[in-house]
Amino acid sequence: MKKKLQNLCLTALTLFTALSFGQNQITFDFSSNTSINGTSVSQTVLNQGVSYQLTATHNFADADLWGDVSGENTTSGKPLFFAQVGSGSGSIQPEIWTVILTKDGQPCSFNLSNISFEKFCGLSTSFSFSNNLGETMVSTTIPSVGAAGSIPGSTTFAQNNIGIESFTIRTTTFQGTQCTDFGNIILTPAANTLSAEEVRVAELVSNVYPNPTADNVKLLFNNTVKKQIELFDLNGQLLISQISTNDEEIISLDNYNSGVYYLKVTNTEINQTVKIVKL
Repeated sequence: MKKKLQNLCLTALTLFTALSFGQNQITFDFSSNTSINGTSVSQTVLNQGVSYQLTATHNFADADLWGDVSGENTTSGKPLFFAQVGSGSGSIQPEIWTVILTKDGQPCSFNLSNISFEKFCGLSTSFSFSNNLGETMVSTTIPSVGAAGSIPGSTTFAQNNIGIESFTIRTTTFQGTQCTDFGNIILTPAANTLSAEEVRVAELVSNVYPNPTADNVKLLFNNTVKKQIELFDLNGQLLISQISTNDEEIISLDNYNSGVYYLKVTNTEINQTVKIVKL
């Protein structure tokens, strides 16, 4: 519960500013136009005139440790991959990729949709995907295909993947030599992401509790200026809209199913969106 209340932008709430529903998805394909700097791999995509860069950094200090396996080039032209030699989950240090998104050079929150696997060799391997709060988004196992081969597939994310600042891909178990190429990474950037200092100054909501909740949530505001409160579901459908000049409000979720919702609080200068979990 305490971890849930940590803000993605270093404030007291799990929030992000000026979230836009239905933003264009961006596909990062690491097979081309990729920059490699030591153990970091990055790609820049221009979307609607805005420059987005996805950067993945490997936890091994020596890139040679994950460059080739038994003399075979495992990447097939894709530099974002795993390659380990060993037997069992504890034989060598687990591999970890940490992935972040920037918008015009500034950190940008995003919704992670899908990651595809382009190539696999070796025995079965398990991966865990976690967001920047340490919450597991999904765990998956790629089955054995023998010493070498190809197994196209993908992983779709449906939990703890909204409004995240980064995510990690970690090997959890592997047997023998294994290598995996990651293909397309598909995500949707949050709009108008502010710096941590800008978000701190811009806060309208000082606290939201209980969160998660079984029925109602209480919003505490930093002031009594006129503001609009809106509740959205994950599809961006507006469920509640009301005006408040109070320093606190109670929002009822009694009539809604369990799941994730977003409370958007707006005045003439600031948009602030708070993630709510209905039990």
